[in-house]
This record gives sequence, structure tokens and C-alpha cells, in this order.
Amino acid sequence: MRYTKQYKQELITKFKASGQSKNKFSKENNIGIATLHRWLEDETATFVKVETKQEIMSVNKSDIIKIEYGKFKIIVDSNTNEDLLCKVLKSMVSVC
Repeated sequence: MRYTKQYKQELITKFKASGQSKNKFSKENNIGIATLHRWLEDETATFVKVETKQEIMSVNKSDIIKIEYGKFKIIVDSNTNEDLLCKVLKSMVSVC
């Protein structure tokens, strides 16, 4: 079912004023809890423009790679644990 932007905003305002749990409010207002949750997330979402430089390069095992992004600084060399590096990069993606 499609809801108008105005209807969504009215229900979000009503929910915030109700003091009810999402589950109870959803049932009383005949909307799915996942729908209400998504509307609330959409309302608070912040989008940040990130400019990046994309370079494609080949790396020799003897090379050292430095990754710097804001407060993050990662140095990757031939001794770096690949599984750990993968976990760190995935964490960075969720933060960035």
C-alpha cells in the first residue's frame, strides 16, 4: 500500500506524541511495524556527500599501502592479516 507523504508525517508526529511502543502504535493504526520503523529511519536519515578519488593500481607484496580517511589511518604491508583487514574495512564502510 502506498501512503502519501503527508499521511506518513502525520503518523510519525502522532507516534512521537503517543509515548507508545512501535509495536502497539502500529497495531492500533493498522500499519506494519516494519513500515513505521522505516518511516522513522527515513525521517532521521542524514546524507553526506563524500568525494573520493578512485585509482586502480596493482600492488606488489613488498609494497606498503597507507589508507587515510579523516581520523582513520591504516598501514597495510605484506604481514597484514587479510581477514582482519577485511573486517576493518567493512567497519569503516559502515562509519563512513
